[in-house]
Amino acid sequence: DLKSFSTNVPSVVTIANVSVGNTATTIDQWPMATYRSAKYQLQVSHASAGYETSEFLVIHNGTTATQTQYGVVYTGAASLGNVSVTTSGGNVVVQFTGANTSNTVRIAPTYIPV
Repeated sequence: DLKSFSTNVPSVVTIANVSVGNTATTIDQWPMATYRSAKYQLQVSHASAGYETSEFLVIHNGTTATQTQYGVVYTGAASLGNVSVTTSGGNVVVQFTGANTSNTVRIAPTYIPV
């Protein structure tokens, strides 16, 4: 769902659980004309592979979106997946690709206006 907030202040929203497999799945999207950047707290869980948390930043230049993920902490043997970003139809699209099937992803983003 696209968010609609005041464009004067950063906005924080918690996104409900998203079921993610081992293919890129959209976990959030937002209009490039409204927001320039976002910071996310990510939580991933998997029934047998454990839990993971991290943060990532996203920014765009009106054409291309870029991200960096950091502070990755997990309870299992390996990371549960990767974040990627792209642009489509005037939106920044945030995706997660799980290392396994049946992951549950939850995010808490903060959006900063253009």
